[in-house]
Amino acid sequence: MDDTKSGAADPEGSPYRRLVEAGADITGNLAGSALGFLVAGPAGALAGAAASPIVKHLVALASDVIQRTISTRETKRIGATLTFAAAKIREKLDSGQKPRDDGFFTSDGHQRAAADEIAEGVLIAAQREHEEKKLKFYGNLLANLAFVSGIDRGYSNFLLKSGEALSYRQLCLLALFVLKNSIQGGHLRKTSYRPAPGVQNVNVPLATIPLLYEVFDLYSRGLISGGGSALLGLTDINPSEIVVQGAGTVLVNLMELLTIDLHDLNALIPPLS
Repeated sequence: MDDTKSGAADPEGSPYRRLVEAGADITGNLAGSALGFLVAGPAGALAGAAASPIVKHLVALASDVIQRTISTRETKRIGATLTFAAAKIREKLDSGQKPRDDGFFTSDGHQRAAADEIAEGVLIAAQREHEEKKLKFYGNLLANLAFVSGIDRGYSNFLLKSGEALSYRQLCLLALFVLKNSIQGGHLRKTSYRPAPGVQNVNVPLATIPLLYEVFDLYSRGLISGGGSALLGLTDINPSEIVVQGAGTVLVNLMELLTIDLHDLNALIPPLS
């Protein structure tokens, strides 16, 4: 049988080609590289290679997703996230890293592989994500989970739900609180916003209040600490003392939030200074 006619070697009609090309206006130059990786892969046809099981799972899910009834913009978001994930996977494989081999990619007969579940969750999150700057970090999360052993199905789902629930600015805040001592000119306020003794009214700049709500939400989720002090309200926040902790640290690492555009981080500094 002719492989081209059967579709087995039909890159023009492949679902991942359509998704990657759809997301190209979000991913830019990454699209061409990711497409070559998904279609051919390093030194051979990666789409069927055992060298990277996460790619096989992504390709299978892409085939399923492209058949669903979704809008043009949703297709772009899914395609962009697939591209970001593929680029990160390629980077890891090229550096000699090996996908995890702890059963993450294997179905046990009672439930499907955790890799399938998480990958679908990431693509669904991307589909409905209106803050498109988050898409790169969804891709990073998916790719990194494929290489880090010890993070099981339940915790992977928790991390995905946590990342999905946060705004892009909250992701920036997590990165800022990690980098606060290394960003040039990034000195944050060293006191809380509580009024001085004898002063009744709290004088917080209008531009700062929304940020404090987002910081307090991160605290309520257990992703940051107050640096040894309990935060009972917005005015208890001392920006210079905030510490990223627990799942917040894991999200910073797996979503690679320290690669967020420095311009976006710098925009948060004046209101918190």
